[in-house]
Amino acid sequence: MKFGEIKKSGFVKEHYNYWNEILYDYLALPLVWVSIKLRLKPNIITLIGLFIRLISLYFYIVFLPFLAIFFFVLGYILDAVDGIVARVTNKCSRFGALFDYHVDFVTRRIFYGALTIGIFLKYNNPFILILGLVFVIFLLVREVLYMGAEKRYKNETNKRIAMLKGKFDLISLSLKRIIELNEIFFPFIVLFPFLVIEIYYFFNILLELVRFAYIMLISYSAQNQS
Repeated sequence: MKFGEIKKSGFVKEHYNYWNEILYDYLALPLVWVSIKLRLKPNIITLIGLFIRLISLYFYIVFLPFLAIFFFVLGYILDAVDGIVARVTNKCSRFGALFDYHVDFVTRRIFYGALTIGIFLKYNNPFILILGLVFVIFLLVREVLYMGAEKRYKNETNKRIAMLKGKFDLISLSLKRIIELNEIFFPFIVLFPFLVIEIYYFFNILLELVRFAYIMLISYSAQNQS
């Protein structure tokens, strides 16, 4: 099977963001081809990706930046490979989808903790622990609120999101691109001086506040229409 055929049958555009598409086009698809040739099952690929991500978390904690980034990016790519292989080989399953989702969800949250601990141990500055804790709390609160709003006002929430994107199309698209790029850039902050890392944590806290306000606006609007 050629790369073009793999991309056509296994690449679901709405699953990925703009920056991920660039990454997947050049890195994920060759790994998909190899996985298909080796007849690896999607869930096995997910397990391999989990193992590789755990290795990256260890290297973040002991602060070996290049090894940490290498294994993180590899695990990140494999997170896409398993889904594409499942679609190409017609081996999609509810269990596989849930397994992949929870592995990705949990390891990403643990990553923020491992990253913060590694930076703290490297620079021996407790302030970074406070910033990391505040960021993770804001992140989790925002996610819980979003899931609650989506569950309670699913149809109306989707309408409100579409309406806000329509009214503020350029702003919405710009914010979306910033969030997407930020998620990819986060693992690389260990390569920068401590002052840059502090500023970056402040930026992410502010970004979570903006996203929190956006969700509250949608929830309030949906509640008034329900």
